[in-house]
Amino acid sequence: MSQILPVQGIRTLTLAVHDVALGRFEAIETFCVDHALVFARWAGGAVGAFGPERLVFDGTTVRRFSASDDDEILISAETVRGLGSYAAVLSHLAAAELEIPPFRIDGRS
Repeated sequence: MSQILPVQGIRTLTLAVHDVALGRFEAIETFCVDHALVFARWAGGAVGAFGPERLVFDGTTVRRFSASDDDEILISAETVRGLGSYAAVLSHLAAAELEIPPFRIDGRS
């Protein structure tokens, strides 16, 4: 299922589907990475198979974040210790909650 939702006068594309292996749109994600198109993906978990996650591509780097089944970012004590500061934890969370810019096709080169 795809839908176009209005966002401040600009339209964005949201894709949603159930029963996709690991919640991935591999061909679309690869295309976006190859063309530096920013995106985020959340996938709910499947008990005994894989946990929920959010994947974020900021145009240069793909990052994976642990998430809940309600798409809330989770952070382990080990990750907090590794980040080393409150500011670094906030930066980590901000990266996971990246605002996706509208995708625009206007025919200009």
